[in-house]
Amino acid sequence: AFCGLLYELCLAICIKSMGLQLLYEEDPVFRRRLRLNRKMLYVFTFLTTIYTCMACDCQYVHKGWIAEYHGGHQIVYSFRYIEWVCCAPIVLSISGQLPHTADGSPRNALVPSSMLTGIYCIISWQGIVVTDFYWAWVLIFWAFVSYFLASYEQLYFAWWVKDQGTAGPVRAALVVYLVIMIGIYGVVYLLPIPGWVTATFENKFYCLGDVSFKVGTSVMLLATNDLANNEEMRRRAEATADDLRRLINTASVPIFGVDTKGFVNQWNMKTADLTGLPEALAMGLPLVRMLGESSQADAGAFIRNALEGKEIGTLETSIYPNGMVELENEEANGLVTKKAMLVLSASPTKDKQGGIKGVSLVGCDLTDVAAYREAEQRKVRFMAVVSHELRSPLHGIIGLMDHLCDTEKQEGRLRFMKLVKNCANRLLDLVVNIMEMASMVSSHDGSAAPTKKLARDPVELSKILDEIVMLVKSSTDKGGNPLVKKSVQLVNDVKSLPIIEADAHKC
Repeated sequence: AFCGLLYELCLAICIKSMGLQLLYEEDPVFRRRLRLNRKMLYVFTFLTTIYTCMACDCQYVHKGWIAEYHGGHQIVYSFRYIEWVCCAPIVLSISGQLPHTADGSPRNALVPSSMLTGIYCIISWQGIVVTDFYWAWVLIFWAFVSYFLASYEQLYFAWWVKDQGTAGPVRAALVVYLVIMIGIYGVVYLLPIPGWVTATFENKFYCLGDVSFKVGTSVMLLATNDLANNEEMRRRAEATADDLRRLINTASVPIFGVDTKGFVNQWNMKTADLTGLPEALAMGLPLVRMLGESSQADAGAFIRNALEGKEIGTLETSIYPNGMVELENEEANGLVTKKAMLVLSASPTKDKQGGIKGVSLVGCDLTDVAAYREAEQRKVRFMAVVSHELRSPLHGIIGLMDHLCDTEKQEGRLRFMKLVKNCANRLLDLVVNIMEMASMVSSHDGSAAPTKKLARDPVELSKILDEIVMLVKSSTDKGGNPLVKKSVQLVNDVKSLPIIEADAHKC
């Protein structure tokens, strides 16, 4: 009893000193263990105190009146009955503890029978010390009736709890043992009345029985409770692991993993969708060989650093399992794999002992971005080619207009020719600008936005306005019809504007 008290006392001190009180109160599983700790502190304290008093011959002793009446001899150690009344109901109620309700309230299946146990212990004590034949047997009769009523509930609970988890059969066996042991106590309680056993035998039996009935049972209750708590924590861990596996498998980003040798041991649905390689075929394949040839060395170093627990950044690579020797048969049977561009980040995965057992990789899908980049490059190349092909005819038009302007004498026609020449120059400037922009984009490394330095030329705004008015007057639609109606007259009222500094080829 003292060892049990010391164990529970040390547990309570550790919970308090390590700051775990709040954790134990918040979690239903730990809260149940905390309540058990308080109950067992009371039980072991009471048992230690009573046994110490009895060992020191500090006892409250009576003679059994009903035994003397029937010619027997019975010594009643009242402290033992007090101990039974105070401890047996608590031990039985601990056996009936159930998981907390959803709102955190405690539940117990044996509260009525536990209270009834305390009541029939008091009645049985009264039955052997009362000095009235009628009342003595009435009290003894009601003590046994109460025992059978309490036993019915306890045995019914034992039948139910045997199927409740790993600790269920042990808890059921413990409750059945308590019921049987209390019944044997009742039989031994009756035997000294007619003198069939001696008072010494009765009390020696109680001394030996208390070791298993109270102390042993209390220790078993602690063991089964801790076993049930461990099972609950294991169940929670497994449920969390299942949720995590489900989350990884159905994630909207590619997640896969390798073991310490670099072979695939994890392949979620998104990865299978991006690469066209099902999980069943991907498992066990060397990951590095699926990656782009230019990044295989970097990928190998990337995974090694993750396995060693080093700080690593990200890796941009392509994953394309096409042409692998391991997949030749599957490809011959119609397997079509796809190329995916990914930016990978990695984290080591650990086993139960904390050792690194592999690497998990999470990717950001850049397949669409890569396709966009390729389309942009094609567009830039197309613009460069088209712009280059447009320069030759434009130079021819400009040269021809220069010659016509030099030979033309009529003022009106000369203005139109100069307008055509200016338009050709503007178009040539536009073509040159497109070529320059394409060249800057193709050589752009992503470190900064491409820029071009502007020229600083004198620009006459009044001439530009004249050209705009003339262009609008001469503009036509797709059918060749003039855009400006004959009733509309465009007039440039701007008399004079200052010459400004700007890029004349960008006007």
